[in-house]
Amino acid sequence: MFTLLIFFFSLSAFSLSLRIGWQNIPKDKFVLKNNVLYVQSSALADAIGADLDWDPIYKCVIFYYGKAELKYFIRSGKVWFNNKFIQTANKAFIANGRSYIPLRDFANIFGFKLKYNPTKKLIYVELGLATLENLNILSNGKTRIIFDFERNIEYEIVEKKTQHLIVDFFGSFIDPPRIDKKVNSKSLKSFYLVQFNPSTVRAVFEFDVNTRCSVVPENGSRFIFDFGTGESTTLKQNTVAEKPIKESESKTEYKRKGRKIRVVIDPGHGGVDSGAVGIFGGLEKDIVLKIAKLLGNKLMATGKFEIFYTRTGDEYVNLYDRAKFANDVKADLFVSLHLNSYKEKTVEGMEIYYFDFSEDGYVRRIVWKENLDPEKDKDKIAIRVMKKDSYTKESEKIAKYLLSEIAKDGLKVRSVKKGEFAVLAYTEMPSILIECDFISNPVVEVRLLNGDYVNKLTDSISKAIKSYFENN
Repeated sequence: MFTLLIFFFSLSAFSLSLRIGWQNIPKDKFVLKNNVLYVQSSALADAIGADLDWDPIYKCVIFYYGKAELKYFIRSGKVWFNNKFIQTANKAFIANGRSYIPLRDFANIFGFKLKYNPTKKLIYVELGLATLENLNILSNGKTRIIFDFERNIEYEIVEKKTQHLIVDFFGSFIDPPRIDKKVNSKSLKSFYLVQFNPSTVRAVFEFDVNTRCSVVPENGSRFIFDFGTGESTTLKQNTVAEKPIKESESKTEYKRKGRKIRVVIDPGHGGVDSGAVGIFGGLEKDIVLKIAKLLGNKLMATGKFEIFYTRTGDEYVNLYDRAKFANDVKADLFVSLHLNSYKEKTVEGMEIYYFDFSEDGYVRRIVWKENLDPEKDKDKIAIRVMKKDSYTKESEKIAKYLLSEIAKDGLKVRSVKKGEFAVLAYTEMPSILIECDFISNPVVEVRLLNGDYVNKLTDSISKAIKSYFENN
């Protein structure tokens, strides 16, 4: 293998052909430099189905591949992979406004196989995708679907609604690129598999409104989906507790229907999903959990609120289940807490969002980071918006009120914005999402890791929420 690599590096780049996965890479997208083959980052991202970003402050090329994050720092030559620096043989560089990545190092990081065909003078990168080896449909009162991949892969529940389930399998491959199955059982109508991007297979299940669904990853390569009839739709994997996690059991009389105001506080991310990461190692999931608990304590101290949390520890909770939890406890307000991240490292301040369509490119980036791609999921979101009309105006009213009140405390509040956040879309009450500040700003990150700033932040938010309900 090594001998072959030396051989093709001795050739001119113009005499070589390059294929990554099933994509042929144009000759103007790769170069030979000092006997090392480099490929434009945009061509690499397209070929493997990765998302690409550029940080102009740190001169950093960022690949998001499945759940992995890979950063190439152009100035220092350092490489950051999944929250730690790693050693590589070669450095990325920029030429004519384009960033170039050393192919062999890139392949080694992700476990891709680099091959050379001397007859065709073809360099070929095998992405090492796990193929779907077996698909079984079983029915005996309920319907069971079993997927067997050739080796362990990662998966993610993208969306769960009353009549469909969407699941992504990262690092996987199917041939043909779409498989449709009609089931027509009492619990499951149909489902299909599609090669969603070069390295991700997406499964979409359509079922009746009364169907109960569970997802069981039996091991890293086998996934079992059970569908049965029932009075309610539940999802076993990644659900919040059936009994609400509540901090106050008191039923002190309050003017709203004889009970306290119920607020569900949702600390974003958690578990395997760390959220944004600061330059000093601060994790969004940990900081927003601390903010959530402090905010809940301060609201309860007023004697007028009953507080529930979507998570109280470091666990991952599906976006749908976070909102369903709030619906189940019949909350009066849903508050989702996050930390922002942006390429400009000096940006700081709070942003407050409510659910509605947005044409703002900046908001779309935030939406994509926190939840889902509004372009790809526009139709699904449109269905939700029809049911959100009665809550949208009140959510906007609360968001603007909080902005005004929090600004009085001297905290920087940038704006109120609308966006297609999935976690807000599912709620059946006024709901807001607060990006508490920018963890991408090193100065802000230090503040967030310091208890004084978090204390002041939660003081201001709790006072604003209390004031809103007293005056409305």
